[in-house]
Amino acid sequence: MSYFVAVSGPNAAELVPPRGRLVAASEAQQYFRALAAQIAVSGDAAVFLWDDLESDTSDDLVCEACDEIQLQGKQSPESAFAQMLFLSASAGCTIHVWWPARVEAAGGFARLPVAVSAEGALQLFSAQASHGTPIGLVLRPN
Repeated sequence: MSYFVAVSGPNAAELVPPRGRLVAASEAQQYFRALAAQIAVSGDAAVFLWDDLESDTSDDLVCEACDEIQLQGKQSPESAFAQMLFLSASAGCTIHVWWPARVEAAGGFARLPVAVSAEGALQLFSAQASHGTPIGLVLRPN
């Protein structure tokens, strides 16, 4: 499996990722399309897959950020992933980041840890990455 990042909310279509592209859920791979309704349950209008342009997933984007923590010893990632968290939070968009087995083990998206700021999401991400835990979190800005 691979990592996935969903970007959702009324302003999501206007976001321009620092790398990759946003793909409407209706045009994404079947696995993502099947989960889009669960992601949208929170009232967000549009759901997009943040596609890394390599795998039809977000795997390269999330793994690059994990490498910054695990291999480069950084306290927090500075890559496109981190930039996207700040862009999304500024636009009031929600981000779900997950490894499929993590969502299943947690019992669904509603049980993933939630941050209300990009800084908080980076802290969750860094804690999970530094322990080698599969990433699973939600950024839901106020």
